[in-house]
Amino acid sequence: MAEAHQAVAFQFTITPEGIDLQLSRQALTQIYLSGLRSWKKRLRRVKVRVFAPAADNPLGAVAVFMRAACVQ
Repeated sequence: MAEAHQAVAFQFTITPEGIDLQLSRQALTQIYLSGLRSWKKRLRRVKVRVFAPAADNPLGAVAVFMRAACVQ
């Protein structure tokens, strides 16, 4: 039943006048939230990649903060 509910969210037809695309508000919201989750996940990965070496090596923590200060 979930597949049928999702199929109604998008309507795509080709007419002699052109292409007609209709999206429901719920579908647009889900697309937006999906992109938001993707970017949050990507930022978390970058954060882990930057700060993970600092946990292994205390001197690495100093290097990480110096690197961050140089970027700004």
